[in-house]
Amino acid sequence: MLLVAGYYSDKTIQVLPFVVKELTCIWGTFYGHHAAGRAFDNAAALLAQWPAVARTLITHRLPMHAVDEAFALVTSSAPSIKVVLEP
Repeated sequence: MLLVAGYYSDKTIQVLPFVVKELTCIWGTFYGHHAAGRAFDNAAALLAQWPAVARTLITHRLPMHAVDEAFALVTSSAPSIKVVLEP
C-alpha cells in the first residue's frame, strides 16, 4: 500500500488489516520527483493502463456546486478515498 498524502492533524490507521494481509505500507509526502520521473506522471500512466483502479479509488462523485459538501466529507470521519467534483 502506498500512502501519498499530507495531513494537518494526526490520523489513526487500523494496523490489523496490514498484519492479516501481510501488507507493506510505503509512506510518501505529496507528489515529488525521482529518477524515473514525476510521481504524478507515473500515477496518470498507471490509471491509463488500468482504469479499474480509478473506480476503486474514487469513492464519491459530486457536482461542482457541492464543493462545500465535498470539503465537509473529506474533513469528516466518514470513509472516503478520493472525492471528485464534476462540472
